[in-house]
Amino acid sequence: MKQKKRIWTRLLAVAVTAMVLAAVGYVVFEAVRKSQLPPRSVTETRMLVTSLTGADFEVTDTHIDDLEKSEFVSVFVGEAGTLEVSQKAGADKKTLLFRYDPGQWRGTLPLITSSEAHKVQVSLPGVSTVIFERPNWKGISVDYRIGTIVHPSPVTN
Repeated sequence: MKQKKRIWTRLLAVAVTAMVLAAVGYVVFEAVRKSQLPPRSVTETRMLVTSLTGADFEVTDTHIDDLEKSEFVSVFVGEAGTLEVSQKAGADKKTLLFRYDPGQWRGTLPLITSSEAHKVQVSLPGVSTVIFERPNWKGISVDYRIGTIVHPSPVTN
């Protein structure tokens, strides 16, 4: 009887060890596989604001699936009437105006308004990090109104 119990105990120990090794092997396999593959990214146009102070604005949301999943929102600017045409034709007639990591404000898009002639305001309740910020574009100055920046960092203008 003791021998049967000892055999079952050993079989159970071997089975548990095999499951743990399989799990560790799977985790290592996935890490290596993901590090060898280029990151997958999906960019979706979320908003288009046309003919505001002589310019069009496009807001895109990009998700990158690599070892660390990341997301950023970009605001592009182009001359009035060019962004809709460039989207249809596949041409690139836009300039990066603003890019940020939304963090906890995921899904909240910037409000883009004209505060006065040749001046645009980009407003958000908050962001995790500002990645890029352009102060002006072709004679249009940009005023950024961001309620909270969780991780302030030096931005590239």
